[in-house]
Amino acid sequence: LSSDDICEDATTLTIHGSGFLPGTNTVAFTPAGTAGTVTYVDSHTLSVTGITGLTAGALYAVVTNTNGSSGSPVQVATVEPTPSITSSSSNVTQATGNFTFHGTGFVPSGTSVSLSSGTYTVVSVSPTSITVNFTVAPSLGSLTATVITACGTDSDVEVANIVGAGSGSTLVGHWPLNETSGLIAHDSTTNANDLTLVGSTPPWDADTPGSQAGSGGCVALGSEYFQRGTDTGLPHGSSDVSVSFWFKLTSSSDVLNFAYGTSDYVVFQRSGSSGITLFDESGTHSIAGATSGISDSAWHLYTMTWKGSDASWKYYEDGTLVNSGTSLPLLNSNAGFIEITSSGSGKMKDVRIYSGVLNATDVSNIFGGSPP
Repeated sequence: LSSDDICEDATTLTIHGSGFLPGTNTVAFTPAGTAGTVTYVDSHTLSVTGITGLTAGALYAVVTNTNGSSGSPVQVATVEPTPSITSSSSNVTQATGNFTFHGTGFVPSGTSVSLSSGTYTVVSVSPTSITVNFTVAPSLGSLTATVITACGTDSDVEVANIVGAGSGSTLVGHWPLNETSGLIAHDSTTNANDLTLVGSTPPWDADTPGSQAGSGGCVALGSEYFQRGTDTGLPHGSSDVSVSFWFKLTSSSDVLNFAYGTSDYVVFQRSGSSGITLFDESGTHSIAGATSGISDSAWHLYTMTWKGSDASWKYYEDGTLVNSGTSLPLLNSNAGFIEITSSGSGKMKDVRIYSGVLNATDVSNIFGGSPP
């Protein structure tokens, strides 16, 4: 017996050998489960039609007729799999260079590759992966691939979600506000700026914006507030800073403040339907983020950035830029207290402060649940 290459979805197979007899040949395949109808062609050839049960890999057979058996199983074919690309929507930073996607049934010497964007060359193909080198980066958004081999085609499968490069800003304060008991709002960063409730009634609430804002519930402050006497590791002076948090109005009069620093400290204030205002304690310098008119009772993400070198600022709602300008000079210059306060009954979750200016990709990723 001798072997040929066939595809996994093949329905016919030709077996070559010697000593075959008209009308009396049977074939037993290994792996078990492969079967078909055997037809005599000549003393050196059998045709097997209506094959079912083929699996990728070596296919063995024993031929038996009135003259006897061919003996131990002999390989009669190598079954090549149909190509199948592994779908992935994982974020990949837009860039040139090598990119690898995965799957099965790729043929090192006979695979055609097509990607939906970018300029690239195929670097390597293995049975389970394909690596390309981008000389022109792929477009933002879904990147899809099509793979063609002699045994089939897998078309337009998403292999990555291409995202813009982040700003490299560092998370220096993060209060998830998802505690369910106690009087402490914990800072998850190594700066460990934990905040203590001033008041006696734990303000925890089960409400949440959803998984994109992390696990657990939120905080619903009334007359109580969280405070810490001195901050560690937060941006001061002309250092770039970005602040982001989720907030839910329960009435148009709700006001929420996130403040830190010494005299003339920095305040990020969310007030009613007027967006965020960034200002110093004395009121000497102030900018209104936006008057976007959000006054519904849904959760929204508010993000503001400030760049010290040119006093420029940007304001985002739900991951989208709303307003920007260059009208706020130097902020506070010394470490001091941290405070989260509220008047009214609004709800807050996932307060973040970054050393650096978040870019649009960073802010979009926070809103989407993949924060830097």
